[in-house]
Amino acid sequence: MTSANSDEHALPPLFDFHATWHILWARRRAVLATMVIALLAALLYLAVTKPRYTATASVLIDPRDSRATNLSSVLPGIGADSAAIASQVFVIESRNLLIDVFKTQGMDKDPEFADRGLLARLFSLFGSEDSSEAAFKRFQDKVSVERKGLTYVVNVNFASESSDKAARIANAIVNHYKASLSKERELANNDANTLLTERIGSLQKSVSDADRAIEDFKVEHNILTGTAGGTLQSQIDQLTTQLITAQNDVDQAQDKYNLAQAAGTSVNGLARLSRVVSSGAIDRLRDDYNQRATALANSAMVYGPRHPVIERQQSELERVRWLMAAEAGRIQQERKSEYNLAVQTAKKLQSKLDDLRNQSKSSDIAQVQLRQLEARAQAARVVLDDFLKRAQETLQMQGLQPSEARVIATATAPARPTWPRPSLILPASALLGLIFGSGLALMLGPLKQK
Repeated sequence: MTSANSDEHALPPLFDFHATWHILWARRRAVLATMVIALLAALLYLAVTKPRYTATASVLIDPRDSRATNLSSVLPGIGADSAAIASQVFVIESRNLLIDVFKTQGMDKDPEFADRGLLARLFSLFGSEDSSEAAFKRFQDKVSVERKGLTYVVNVNFASESSDKAARIANAIVNHYKASLSKERELANNDANTLLTERIGSLQKSVSDADRAIEDFKVEHNILTGTAGGTLQSQIDQLTTQLITAQNDVDQAQDKYNLAQAAGTSVNGLARLSRVVSSGAIDRLRDDYNQRATALANSAMVYGPRHPVIERQQSELERVRWLMAAEAGRIQQERKSEYNLAVQTAKKLQSKLDDLRNQSKSSDIAQVQLRQLEARAQAARVVLDDFLKRAQETLQMQGLQPSEARVIATATAPARPTWPRPSLILPASALLGLIFGSGLALMLGPLKQK
């Protein structure tokens, strides 16, 4: 009795497959009719919808700067970083580039973009949007540019009702982009050449004025040659060079003397001293000290601290330590003598240089002024030579700068439209009609029995 009561009060199943199938089978005609209607609507859509073809042209943006000569370009290349390559996608999609293609290819008069029927004309009468601007926006919507992953390849896609037109416009966009890159470099090159040519005239005048000032100064101060008094100046220059070398020697000698003093006379100090001073005696004494110290340690372990052998080895070790201290003191004294000698040499050179400078103060004022004028003229001449060279380079670079963009795949007329696709629309419409019809049948419920 208990089991029977529990079965009677059991909950119904969440989904009754047999009841659902019974309803669908009973209303199968309505389901099939809904699916047929969906297929007819899809066929009607395929009949009235114009096919749309998409053509793709691929461009390789090569950041490498090919050089036929050693001449440097006025405008550098795009660059190899990812941001520079990605920015070229926006350049291709830019309004200025696309509107040039739009006008040169006559798309402003093409019925696909310009003529949008009676409804568009009615909207244009109310001043909603300019017809040419609307045509360009429709043209712009058909253009899509995408970078292929993280590569340097950019795909330019164009969709149109005509397959030939789609291929033609895609290739036109790519060619216009390449031409814009070359034109940008040529314009930069021409602008630089114009500025250089204008500047060269003023630089030539500056050079001639500087040369004239030099000749007038020589006549005024009775200087026959530009090397007058040069013997004394050459001696001053030579002594200055020697003094600089002597001062460097003083600094090096002082550093070595300071290192020798800081090292001290201990064993560890001699180890540091041997790194900066090459002395065979120090190396031999250190080796002898290490050997005797090792022997003393071994003997202490074998004989004990009061054995005569220990005392003898300690005495020998002290003697080696004394020799090492004496060698360290000798090296310190030697470094001190070198330092004093370097200081005396520098003082003598400084004294001679001061004497020569005192002698040349009165006679070299005019010569110094002359050298200043000559230096000013030489600087102007160097700048003029650089400008002339650069102007000649920019002139020769015209027509020699290759484009960074290279077409690796031209767009061809696609054989099949990208939209609409019957193979996708018909099965999808049939499936949607079947689902909608089944849902409608389930909402209506089972048929009433007559």
